Amino acid sequence: MKGKGECQHFKVYADSKPPCRTPNVVFKSKLTPTTNNETLINLISSNLVQEVNLKYLVRANLKMQQQIGNRYTHEVDIGTLGNQHHSGRCWIFAGLAILSQLIPAKITYRRFSPNFIYYYDQLEKCDKFIAEILNACQEDFDGKKRTVEESIRLNEVINTPIYDGGNWAVLMSLITKYGLVPMHNFPDTESSNKTAEMRNVLRDLLLRAFQALKKAHSAEELSSIKDDTMHRVKSILNLFLNSPANTLILKDTQLKKVKDPLSYARTCFQTDNLCMLKEKYITLCCYKCVQPDVIVYTRTLTHPNEPTQEELNVSIETLKQAIMSSLATGVPVFAAVNISNRVDSESGFANMDLPTPMEIVSELTMPIGSEVDRALSEMAGHNLPNHAVAITGVEVNSGGKPLKWRLHNSYGNSFGSKGVLHVADSWFNQYVFSATLRRDYINEKEKYTHKSASTPKVDLALVRPFDYRD
Repeated sequence: MKGKGECQHFKVYADSKPPCRTPNVVFKSKLTPTTNNETLINLISSNLVQEVNLKYLVRANLKMQQQIGNRYTHEVDIGTLGNQHHSGRCWIFAGLAILSQLIPAKITYRRFSPNFIYYYDQLEKCDKFIAEILNACQEDFDGKKRTVEESIRLNEVINTPIYDGGNWAVLMSLITKYGLVPMHNFPDTESSNKTAEMRNVLRDLLLRAFQALKKAHSAEELSSIKDDTMHRVKSILNLFLNSPANTLILKDTQLKKVKDPLSYARTCFQTDNLCMLKEKYITLCCYKCVQPDVIVYTRTLTHPNEPTQEELNVSIETLKQAIMSSLATGVPVFAAVNISNRVDSESGFANMDLPTPMEIVSELTMPIGSEVDRALSEMAGHNLPNHAVAITGVEVNSGGKPLKWRLHNSYGNSFGSKGVLHVADSWFNQYVFSATLRRDYINEKEKYTHKSASTPKVDLALVRPFDYRD
């Protein structure tokens, strides 16, 4: 048992100087389970808790890295996902990297343009925002009264008119409608790597349009404002991201007859109907706050307002088994995770042994009750997916039980182990929420349940903490 005032999380040695707010704080003593509260208080008061935790304490814990390791029973080589830089385009980078594995060997250039998808994603989101406001204004003309739920939703749309986030369903819809182009045809720009400035400009334009639409006096005036706004949206996108060409210039000799983005996508995926490609995949999720075997409406990774994807909620064991089946045959998996907790971005390891800032501080504050379970943290919005990755490896023991996983990230080679994160299975259990994979790798029960019209459906945003029963 630990005695009063002792800190069990600091089981590492640190003799170097931390990133101090005050110059006189230096680690001169070893932090051990007997470290007293005074030492800990001095460290936290002079540094961000996260800096103390990760940069100087956790990194010294080589035992964690030795336990996780970087060898895998099944692994898929997908190269690098690229670098999303200061943007929320992780779902584009992860999804395109996985889809590039479908390109036939005869096509030598195998990198799709994320900027092309992002351009049309922003265009579609702006168009949808204007359509929502236009519809609301038309209802006002017709004298229709909105329900409380409709008013809340409309206000949420107005509060976040434009955003970067998306998911697999959004990606597939954009590819089906607009196609794809190679990276060299539509490379990233400074503004696609740092999207905040462009989003601010678009947000201002959309709010001006909202203001104008509210003052309109006829359906004709509403339509005119919409057309003018979308023309300006395209001009802004062309300015910040460049204008996508309708005709492609391809370096690959195998693609001489391909002239446009849609035919390029059809050639890469060897199909005449891109909608059929979408049907080959299914998204399974694992939310503890929702019972298994129900369809869950989930939100995009960074935007909570709109349900854009239906996912079949399964047990964590079912989710992992499906992913392992896919990796065993050499097929990577698109996944939504919470990347914010217990991750050492410098070494590239994630483990439940890494203490969070709350756990460090709790050694001093002694919070009431036990640790918050995953179901409650999901409903409270504390533990939800905020990032997309490609799962490319798993190590299993002799009994087939997973021990650790390999995730390819889109933060560039400076993150982790050249863009790769090695995570313990315990971390997976807590912070992996969904996986999109080929239907071939799930059992017949899940295939049937997902297609059944009688399967119950739940909007994840409407699950409330006081309705939850453990």
